[in-house]
Amino acid sequence: MKSALNKDFIRDILKSKGRFFSIVAIVALGVAFFSGVKSAPIVMKTSSDKYYDNYNLMDVKVISTLGLTDKDVDEIKKVNGVEGIYPTYSMDVISTYKSSERVLKVHGLDLNNLDIEVIVTGQYGTLFKYDMSIVTQPNMTSKDTQQLKDELSKMNEINKYELFSYENGDIKINNATKEITIVVPKSLNKIDEFIHLQGRKTQKNIVLKNDGIVITEKIAKDLGIKAGDEI
Repeated sequence: MKSALNKDFIRDILKSKGRFFSIVAIVALGVAFFSGVKSAPIVMKTSSDKYYDNYNLMDVKVISTLGLTDKDVDEIKKVNGVEGIYPTYSMDVISTYKSSERVLKVHGLDLNNLDIEVIVTGQYGTLFKYDMSIVTQPNMTSKDTQQLKDELSKMNEINKYELFSYENGDIKINNATKEITIVVPKSLNKIDEFIHLQGRKTQKNIVLKNDGIVITEKIAKDLGIKAGDEI
């Protein structure tokens, strides 16, 4: 009886091979999809946990509505299992930009803190070489600028400085408006002492000329332009 039933199964499969293999493919695809969905959260959790451990990201964040004092920080350091603590400030602010209000979260971070090591070495070590920036009012006169330069020259903590012009603007790409920041150095001869320009993939130095500009890879992709094009 069992042998006859098996022969009947095989006969039905041979008669409709296309339908049989279609069902097998659908079942296999469903199993693969289900396995991926079930395993994805585990893999993502393991990957993020490893990343946080490698770069020493905080495990616990202590927040106080009334603020924390130095004494509070010292008490937290004494808690068993606490390997390190980093006190900082944060606040929610409302900023007005182009007649519209935007809510911002402002954080105070130490660039030498290990929690942001990747940002420090990537941006504030390789690309940006300066330690501090001073923003002045746009209506400053040449006399005010010279006075500022004289004051900076008197400070022993400052080894060198350079003037840069920053301007926020908009650029239209495919009927969409995006905000950009334009940076113009006072002198091209000293720009590499403060901002290092290099290709992301090639890691080769980029030389900024008087008749040229350097734009980010993302903007270049949105505009559909490449090196040598005019914009």
